[in-house]
Amino acid sequence: MEKIKINLPLGKNQDEIKIHGFSINEILRFLCEADNGSFDRIIIKYDAVENLLFFASEEGVKFPEYGHFMTKISESRYAEVFSFSKVL
Repeated sequence: MEKIKINLPLGKNQDEIKIHGFSINEILRFLCEADNGSFDRIIIKYDAVENLLFFASEEGVKFPEYGHFMTKISESRYAEVFSFSKVL
């Protein structure tokens, strides 16, 4: 089981999707580097209409460390590829 999983639409692979010029592989690599052990697993979904990623599920979250992880993301150059307000 992957610790960080990005769900894409059926029939699409990671090489086909660019979000604000960043590939899914590049974004995933950044998330793995930013991982500070503050969660067991997260699932991120791709919204094709908005061309953004959003956090769909988080398991085993540890606070306040998870907040530090989210801050790393929101202060990075990858912040623009995420919707932090979208809820399932």
